[in-house]
Amino acid sequence: MFATAIPSVHDDFPREKNVVRLNIDYGSGQLKAALQYICKGERACQSKIISVPWDEGCSVLEQKIVPFGDGSIIRGDDVDLFVDKEPERSGEVIELWKLCLCPEYQDMDAARRVWSALGAKHGDMGAIRDSYRAQSELDQGQNLALAQNVEPLGGGAGNVERRLGYYRR
Repeated sequence: MFATAIPSVHDDFPREKNVVRLNIDYGSGQLKAALQYICKGERACQSKIISVPWDEGCSVLEQKIVPFGDGSIIRGDDVDLFVDKEPERSGEVIELWKLCLCPEYQDMDAARRVWSALGAKHGDMGAIRDSYRAQSELDQGQNLALAQNVEPLGGGAGNVERRLGYYRR
């Protein structure tokens, strides 16, 4: 459940207040996230990193989404259900983010599908940012709920100090 915090030049300073840091890894085909509680006076490298489960027993999601016109998205297993129910809309599925951003892959079918699903042309970083923003809003809601209900200390915003102490080394 815990990963080791890796010291970084940017993290090697004591925090002036308690901090809850959320890290989301969009850099691979699997979406991963982690929370880190850093107590006042601690450096980030002194705190444990807590893997965030997206669903019960699932700490990674296949990084594919379907964006909708109202700004909402679905992802993971919900994408498979969507395509099963509406196979004619399978072209709206976005995956392989890295490939679609590289100019040398812009003519690949997978990259074309990503840009088509976004309703944008290759290289339109605003469209990518908007899509990441929609994902981040979904992630933030899930992770804030987790931060308020970290086990084994129980839930509720009133237990933050206790949780911070628990997750210290």
